[in-house]
Amino acid sequence: MNKGRMTSHVRIQFVALLMLLGMGALGLRLWWIQVAHGAEWTSQLRGSSQATVRIPSVRGEIKDRNGVTFVQNRASYEVDFYLPEMVKGYRERFGSPPLTEYRAIINGMPKDQKEPDIIKIVNNGIVPRLNDLDLARDYNAAKLERHFRNDTEVPSNRCALMFMAR
Repeated sequence: MNKGRMTSHVRIQFVALLMLLGMGALGLRLWWIQVAHGAEWTSQLRGSSQATVRIPSVRGEIKDRNGVTFVQNRASYEVDFYLPEMVKGYRERFGSPPLTEYRAIINGMPKDQKEPDIIKIVNNGIVPRLNDLDLARDYNAAKLERHFRNDTEVPSNRCALMFMAR
């Protein structure tokens, strides 16, 4: 064979070997983290349900040339809750959650149902903490209860279908 052609084959094989070694090292590291130490990471995930957020510094007001204020420096927060996780947290902190009864139509037949009382859970467990942080606001309890009954699952499939239908 040609000498130049032989060296190009050797170079390609060397690069392929380096790529295989790199992929093997990456696979070994992933196995080490996920399989060998998976229980450690899982326990850390289950134990953390709070996030620390850095609040940016005050920037002041933005005014036009006449001194009219366009924007004031006011902190704004958005608090999102995953309702089944709130019930689970209440159960862990205080024991069994309070229950509420309601009548539902299941397979065309009325049936009495029991479920955790999300209104009491929010009022007893969440609102006091939000009051401490001066973040509590009024909410519509009837809408929250209806949402908890109907939409407790993670809406990923429904959202995907809604977006695809549009």
